[in-house]
Amino acid sequence: MLLNRIVKVFKIILLSLAILFASVLAAVNLPVSQRLITEKANGFFRDRNLPVQVDRIALLVNGKIGLSQVQIIKNSGDTVVFAGQIRSSIRFIPLIFKKLKVKSITLSDALVKITSDSLTGSPDIVSMFSQTGNTREKDTIRKSGK
Repeated sequence: MLLNRIVKVFKIILLSLAILFASVLAAVNLPVSQRLITEKANGFFRDRNLPVQVDRIALLVNGKIGLSQVQIIKNSGDTVVFAGQIRSSIRFIPLIFKKLKVKSITLSDALVKITSDSLTGSPDIVSMFSQTGNTREKDTIRKSGK
């Protein structure tokens, strides 16, 4: 009798978790929430002066995050990287503690235009993300305490 109750409670908990996951998945993939999430992500990139633009962000059934129509545009207006679709798998527990750990990234239909530095001849990818005019003083300020 006790075993039947435990099994019944376990089934109810499992079913409620499945319904919760399905409702979160459906809510995130609704057009209204898609627009809000995409605006937030693009605003995040704009606030940090990153030349990245995302058209759509989706939460996939297998737990991965899907990005579509991703562009990295240089300040001159030239598109450096365009990906038709990006799927990334991240760990959610570290994300709660504001740490991002990426397990895998898959690019589909990607076009990449990489230029090389005229002096060293090495790929010039890092210069796209560097902020011109800003000094590195913010990074070197030491804080006391924990």
